[in-house]
Amino acid sequence: LLAQRTFQYASLGARSRPSHPIVFQRFLKKSRLPGLTLLEVLISVAIFALAAVVLSQTFISFNRLHRQVSNKAVLAGELRTAMELLVRETRNKRVNYDSISGYVDAASVASSTSLHLVDASGGTTDVEVRADVCGEAGVRCLAMQRSSVPGGWQPITGKHVDVTSFGVYIRPTTNPFARGSSVNIQPLVTFHLGVAYLTKNPKDGATLEAQTAVSTRIYER
Repeated sequence: LLAQRTFQYASLGARSRPSHPIVFQRFLKKSRLPGLTLLEVLISVAIFALAAVVLSQTFISFNRLHRQVSNKAVLAGELRTAMELLVRETRNKRVNYDSISGYVDAASVASSTSLHLVDASGGTTDVEVRADVCGEAGVRCLAMQRSSVPGGWQPITGKHVDVTSFGVYIRPTTNPFARGSSVNIQPLVTFHLGVAYLTKNPKDGATLEAQTAVSTRIYER
């Protein structure tokens, strides 16, 4: 009886222990977890890098566009201020035809790069582009000088704004108020002003141009 029970326990223990091939197969099944292959990882990294490059370039372009818009806004303000000052000075004064000898006559229009005005008391006002009163080396600014105001030439435009062009066009080319003049036209002055914003990075620079015309309100007839 003892030998019989020993044989039964031995048989039961043998049936409860799995053989080695079955255990290895179960281990392989458990080790096959979901994941990515090396090729899939490389493709994912490449897509991520490409997206990062595109986003960075978009961000850089947006910042550059923002700086350009800001610089153009500054230029627009400078142009508006300069033009309003020129219009106000010209409207309330008369053209100094005594200094028109340096003008070039073209199609009955006198053109120059400077403006010379005279007020009712005989005081003079001169406007031209200068590079010695701007406060920055290599910057050309629009400057004004009034004989009634001490201090000489004073800049009209800012030190970060470079004046690229300034034209003054006057019609008629001769003084219509001079004695014996046959010209019966009220003096008309046209201004053309071009400016550029100076930056360390040329790609952030901006340029603008403006033109306006004004007639004098001085009637001497």
